[in-house]
Amino acid sequence: MTSLPTETSELIDDGSGENTLDQFLLPHEKQLMAIMNETEFDHYLQASANSETLQQYLSDPKVPEYVKTLIIQSNPTY
Repeated sequence: MTSLPTETSELIDDGSGENTLDQFLLPHEKQLMAIMNETEFDHYLQASANSETLQQYLSDPKVPEYVKTLIIQSNPTY
């Protein structure tokens, strides 16, 4: 069983020769990747592992409001 990537470098080249961005990322996550730096996006990937850590991430004052808005619009349950 393949685990979900938790770092940007794993998404870019997992050695499979396939487009891992399309394989693992939702459309809003591709948008986040485009507007965040690698460290910020890695933090998001780790936080998105479950709803509890994602909720904590969304409560973090260091996370820009436009990022929170994009996540919330894409996940109405948050």
